[in-house]
Amino acid sequence: MSITLRDALARLTVPELKDLARHLPGAETAGLKGEVIERIVVAMTDDPGSTRSGQPGCRKEPLLSWLE
Repeated sequence: MSITLRDALARLTVPELKDLARHLPGAETAGLKGEVIERIVVAMTDDPGSTRSGQPGCRKEPLLSWLE
């Protein structure tokens, strides 16, 4: 059985999610746990240089580098 990023984030507590989300632009507007999870998923999986317009890709830098 494999676990998805969304599944892993859903296991975090609300304070843990808010701590992660505070590093994201516009995170202060997300209120529901599902919205916070979705913002984190997008930030961690979206490749701004992707040629597949609008489709999530793989980041070229380490997964959690955006937290620094």
